[in-house]
Amino acid sequence: KNLDAVNAKLNAMVADRPDLVTLLDIGTTLQGRHIYGVRITGPGTNKPAVQFNGCHHAREWITVMVPMWIADRFVYEYDTNSSIHSIVDRVEFFIIPVVNLDGFVYTWTPNNRLWRKNRRSPPVGSTCYGVDDNRNYATGWGGGGSSSDPCNETYRGTAAFSEPETAAMRDFAVARPQIIATQSYHSYSQLFMSPWGYTASLPPDNPTFLEVDAASTQAIAAVHGMSYGYGPIYSTIYQASGNDVD
Repeated sequence: KNLDAVNAKLNAMVADRPDLVTLLDIGTTLQGRHIYGVRITGPGTNKPAVQFNGCHHAREWITVMVPMWIADRFVYEYDTNSSIHSIVDRVEFFIIPVVNLDGFVYTWTPNNRLWRKNRRSPPVGSTCYGVDDNRNYATGWGGGGSSSDPCNETYRGTAAFSEPETAAMRDFAVARPQIIATQSYHSYSQLFMSPWGYTASLPPDNPTFLEVDAASTQAIAAVHGMSYGYGPIYSTIYQASGNDVD
C-alpha cells in the first residue's frame, strides 16, 4: 500500500478502536511529511513497551506491511483472540510502519522503484541524493559497513542523527524509557538478527538476545516451515555501523 493508504489505515484503527489505539506523530521528514504511527494497548498503566518499525530502506515495501499487519491483528482480534487480548492488556505497543517516508514515496513514482536512502539533497560537489537512515544512528556511527561517499547506498550522512527521521526516532525512544525492546523490519533475507552490527564483539546481554532469536525463528518455522538464520548482525549478515538495532 502506498503512503496515503497506510495513513488512512492507521486513522481507521484509531476511529474503530479509540479505546485501544491512539495516533502518534513522531516528527517530520526532510520534505515535511509526518512520521505517523500508532500506540496500541488495553486498559492500565505502567506497562513495559515494545516498538516495531519498518521501512528505514525505501524499497523494502514488505517491511511496511508486516508492522501494519501486526497492528491490524492487535486491534481487530482483541475481542476474539484470548492470546492477543492478554498481551495487548499487558504491553504497550508502538508501531511505526514507515520511517523513511520521502524515500518510500519516491519508490512509488516512475523514477526508481529500488531507491534505498532518504531524499537528502546532494552535498556540495556531488550530484547524488540521499542518506542511508539505517547508517545514521549514533552507535558505531562512521564505522565499517557504512560509507562517507554520498553516491554510495550506505552513505551515513555528515554526522550521527543528521537526518530528521533518525533524530525523530531517537527522541521518541528517549522520551519513553518504558520501551524494553524494539524490532526493526528489513528485506530481503530470512534472518532474525540482534546486536551488534558495528563490531564483532558481543553485547553483555548476548545470551538473552540469542535466546530471543532462537525462539523467534522457531515460531516462524512453526507457521510455514520457513527456516530463518539468526545471531548478531555482524556475523550473521555483514558489518553495519550506525544502524537502528544497535
